[in-house]
Amino acid sequence: METAEGGTVRLVNEGYWGMAMVKDAEYRLSLSARSDGNVNGRLAVAVEGKSGRKLAEGVIEGLSGEWKAFCLDLKSCDTDPHAKLVLSLSQPGTVWLDMVSLLPKNTWKNHGLRPDLAEMLAGLKPAFVRFPGGCWVEGTN
Repeated sequence: METAEGGTVRLVNEGYWGMAMVKDAEYRLSLSARSDGNVNGRLAVAVEGKSGRKLAEGVIEGLSGEWKAFCLDLKSCDTDPHAKLVLSLSQPGTVWLDMVSLLPKNTWKNHGLRPDLAEMLAGLKPAFVRFPGGCWVEGTN
């Protein structure tokens, strides 16, 4: 969490060493959310490049006191391998989030995997593959 100009509270997710955004590629944000009733029903969404420039943005509307699933399609206006997802509120209130996911719309068989890598793996005709392979995705630091 960070506070930006004007008192806006921002929840920032930098992914694993940045999120790779590609110019003109489409992405789908999905999440579940509810509010304490003091929020005007709007959650601002942005994907920012390393410099802070907005690569894609939109608004999730309809927040209420009940849990609800939301989807928002975004299109990147530029390429940046070190982008981050930013969710923000411009007014006081509480919002609970769950299952936040930002994925490219173009994935292998809609499984969320990069098409180029998954096609190579499928071409090997493996009898068994566990992917991504466990919880050691960031190393041991």
